[in-house]
Amino acid sequence: MTKKALWLVLCPLLVLACERDVVATGYCEKDCRELWVPTCQQVCGLEQPDGAVSDGGASRLDAAADGGGRDGGTDAATGGGAGAGTSGAGGSGGASGAGAGATDAGGCDPSGSPATEPCLVSNEYAVFVASSGAASAAGTMKAPLSTIAAGIAAAHARGLSYVLVCGGDYPEALTITSKGIALYGGFTCAHNRWSWDKDTVTRVAPSAGAALTIHNLHKPVLIDDLVFAAADATTPGQSSVAALVDDASDVTLHRVTLQAGSGMAGANGLL
Repeated sequence: MTKKALWLVLCPLLVLACERDVVATGYCEKDCRELWVPTCQQVCGLEQPDGAVSDGGASRLDAAADGGGRDGGTDAATGGGAGAGTSGAGGSGGASGAGAGATDAGGCDPSGSPATEPCLVSNEYAVFVASSGAASAAGTMKAPLSTIAAGIAAAHARGLSYVLVCGGDYPEALTITSKGIALYGGFTCAHNRWSWDKDTVTRVAPSAGAALTIHNLHKPVLIDDLVFAAADATTPGQSSVAALVDDASDVTLHRVTLQAGSGMAGANGLL
């Protein structure tokens, strides 16, 4: 078998190794500079050297580069046309266009919702809270914190945007101030397996006072899939308030239920 025929067989195999992030690029580069094969050129990103011999054929990887990759992340890396969102249409050569919903290297959209983007349900993006958790826990999927307030504080400290809360009752009066956050309830967490479920109820129900207070905040706050329930008044003239929002400019409540209890009549006047 001639040297040209040999490398026509071996170079596509080296390309597959390059594609799987195996340290084979050096081999691919060396061999393709001796015998130019388009598959190596597509993956290794080489310029055709002077005097190199081309087999003149198109490879299966050429077709993948022209028509888009296996998923949105691959499309952004290999396509050459404009791509919107996570699955932009691939072109035939150049860099892909910028999408409206940018993804990270793993194809995950950090601006999405953990309810619809399972990749965001991870320690990399979120702090986790469960009623069965512990106050001294790390706030991870396997070691959730026990209160939502602690989860928000941990997210701020770590520079994370999301707090994911398992279904159950949380007897705390939640106050959000100064810094924004995205708070999601409705998660199941049995056996440390976290996933969003439309029928799971996450309920914040303090024994007294407003269940939710948002004050002095001009950063985005998103609350999704939670119930805030205020207790009944216990003293004459007292009100029962589910939520108070004051001096806040960017608050979104999505699938949130606010339940006020019963107020109490004022004391009788004196004649």
